[in-house]
Amino acid sequence: MSADTSERAERRSRSADALAEWLKKNLFGNWLSASLTVLAGLLVFFLLRGVGGWAVAEADWTVIARNLRLFLIGQYPPGLEWRPWVVVYLAAFLIGLTAAIRMRGGARGWQLSSKALAGSITLLALPLALAALLRGSTWGAIVSIDVAAIAGVASSWAPNRVRSRLAVTGWLAFFPITVLVLRGFGTDGFFAAVGTNLWSGLLLTLLLASLGIVISFPLGVLPALGRQSKMPVIHNFCVFYIELIRGVPLITILFMMQIMLPLFLPQGFSVDRIVRAIVGFVIFTAAYVAENVRGGLQAIPRGQYEAGLRSRPHRGANDHPYSAATGHSLIDSGPGKSVHRSVQGHHPGVRCGPSRSARHRPISAS
Repeated sequence: MSADTSERAERRSRSADALAEWLKKNLFGNWLSASLTVLAGLLVFFLLRGVGGWAVAEADWTVIARNLRLFLIGQYPPGLEWRPWVVVYLAAFLIGLTAAIRMRGGARGWQLSSKALAGSITLLALPLALAALLRGSTWGAIVSIDVAAIAGVASSWAPNRVRSRLAVTGWLAFFPITVLVLRGFGTDGFFAAVGTNLWSGLLLTLLLASLGIVISFPLGVLPALGRQSKMPVIHNFCVFYIELIRGVPLITILFMMQIMLPLFLPQGFSVDRIVRAIVGFVIFTAAYVAENVRGGLQAIPRGQYEAGLRSRPHRGANDHPYSAATGHSLIDSGPGKSVHRSVQGHHPGVRCGPSRSARHRPISAS
């Protein structure tokens, strides 16, 4: 017990020393840096005080309460609001379950970093703040979001195999269930069909963004690997696709999918507008994912690349040594993180951390 207490005290002491060193190096290194830090702090203080005073004393928030339904679900038919709420509760449950699984740390117990703690508090506090602001009939429904998230966290105490299968199965079935619940079927009744022309508001925004990101991640790996292919047709096609899409604004692609594409389709043949928007998001995001993956592959030192080749001596001609590792890296790291670290950590034949004598493998940037 005393050993654990002394270890915690020593860990806190090292953290405090590291924080003091960081502050001294980055904010108070010299008199000019200290002066700029103080001025910036005063500016932020007065800005927050002004904005906070306006938000608390002067702003009229009743317009949000009156138009909340329009903001959230748009023209979704009255009486069927329970469908979007079911989707929200399911998402909150899966988010709570997934976050708890990642923070449990296996046999070592809970491992709650400062970022994870801040994110958890923010996600739990937002529904409570919104419910306190509204104070209407939707108060209980909004608070129930936190209840669903807490239920997901509680489900993480199940056996390892059960909770892992529950999380994987839940996320795989989430989008099909979402589309089925929101779309419905039949002409009337409790589960009547709702056309996608009535989907709007935050509901449509989150659906398009999440589906576009999830689908574009695995598809973005293909042009990244194709760009490094030695086959001229595949290489040039992937280069053309990536550079063309990255040079065009997203609004242009969405305009082409919504306005121009129907003009080229045969008469009597149409594609749903939601599907066209999702395809536009996927095409756009996959090009940027491809560049992230390609950058991570280029950062792999030559020694680690050869180690990856040695670990799979019987690979086929079309089997790239880092294709599987890249797929894992896209799942484990966010779009803004370097793919290089995840590729190193997941590839079975690659040491983590570059060797001192290793040189980068020359991969063409084009």
